[in-house]
Amino acid sequence: MQIVKFYGQGQDNPQTLIVQWNIGNVCNFTCEYCPPLLHDGSIGWIDNSIIKDNLLKIKNHYKDKKIHLELLGGEVTVKKDFPDLLEFCKTHNFETIFFTNGSRTLSFWERILPCINRVVITFHPQHTSKEHLISLLTLLKNNNINFMVNVAIVEKYFDELILFCNELQQTFSIPIEPLLLYDKVGIRGYNGFYYNYSENQIKKVITITEDKSYYIAETVTGEIVHITTAELRSKKLNNFYNFTCGENFEIITIDFFGRASTGLCSQKPKINLYNDDIEKLFIPTLCKLTECNNPSDLRLFKRKIENDCDNSY
Repeated sequence: MQIVKFYGQGQDNPQTLIVQWNIGNVCNFTCEYCPPLLHDGSIGWIDNSIIKDNLLKIKNHYKDKKIHLELLGGEVTVKKDFPDLLEFCKTHNFETIFFTNGSRTLSFWERILPCINRVVITFHPQHTSKEHLISLLTLLKNNNINFMVNVAIVEKYFDELILFCNELQQTFSIPIEPLLLYDKVGIRGYNGFYYNYSENQIKKVITITEDKSYYIAETVTGEIVHITTAELRSKKLNNFYNFTCGENFEIITIDFFGRASTGLCSQKPKINLYNDDIEKLFIPTLCKLTECNNPSDLRLFKRKIENDCDNSY
């Protein structure tokens, strides 16, 4: 299969502007597979006033776009004024989703329920209990909150966690994504994974997620292929060398320092959100790397500009 176009579902002709903002690197967990910069608190939190002012600036600039806001960290729910930020987003009609480890108390979740549009919860088995997660999901479901669950697959708990994924799927009838954990700093030498998963373990996860294809590939013959997160890595389909990236996709990612780009990739030009013209962000980039791993970058619309295709199987 020779891929000529690749994108996340619905991102070949998007109607929504996605603003993904990493608002700080403070976390109440220290997962072994998470790089320290993402949880050690060395940078702290961006002040809510800065976040609010710039969200209104973006909204005013893109008046004809529906804005989908994604908030991540760190662990955003430990930011003391996070409920205030959620309330602001609701008041100003931002469709807001936030990413969390779900560890806060049920009373905290009850407090913010009126301001939640959608939440993505990742279960980290070394730091939280299954019982707490089930209680939280029950609360969300009973209040008609849209949620999705990821389960971090720590190798030594592999079989137990796969069974837990099945239990959650049957109990809540929602998408459950078992996550094979990437080596985010590139030092482990396990084909890009943090753990040395066996071939059978990888196949098992692919089987579980085979009906949850988040990516779409178009081939040189016109074939449309649906691809899961797990098989993207195992089949080495994440090489987009000499693809344009971001032609049809409108997303702004903002890091801890207010540096904005249309992706998290180092090749994406970054601007200072407070001083530069925001239109500079939406210039497609020609990829010169042979491996793409970040979900935010993978979902960007990509198109091959040469006849040869390196990412085939």
